[in-house]
Amino acid sequence: MRAAVSLFLLCAGCMMPEVGDCLGETLSFRRDPRTGACIDVGSADACHYCGSRSCVVAEPSTLDYAFCGAAAAVDEAACLDLPGHLAVYAHENFLACWTTAPSGPVHDGTCVGLGPRECSRHDNCAAWYGPGSNGTMTFGHCADEVRASH
Repeated sequence: MRAAVSLFLLCAGCMMPEVGDCLGETLSFRRDPRTGACIDVGSADACHYCGSRSCVVAEPSTLDYAFCGAAAAVDEAACLDLPGHLAVYAHENFLACWTTAPSGPVHDGTCVGLGPRECSRHDNCAAWYGPGSNGTMTFGHCADEVRASH
């Protein structure tokens, strides 16, 4: 149940990856790999005119955060085989299947020891999150994907 609530909180509004009707400015909805939260990213004017409460002033392409609305509606087993996606776990349970960051996907290499940003580039890795402050999540560790034996 906690995982379902976390998923809802993380993806509320995630289906709108870009907002562009704020006096000609554009916000891009991206996923912060440190928390898994969806945030708005854009220019100072975009953050101001669009009225975003969680806006980061940056060029989305240089920030290299995955688009927030791009979670695949698949189960864990399918996610592990889906190119360009990584399995995400929270509270020791499969949470979601997120796309990799735009600079990825990286298909090989070890995952153990990678930080949140580098882990988010690998589709051969799994990102694990734990409880953070104020009911949020925080990146715990990156691990190699583990497939169930048949």
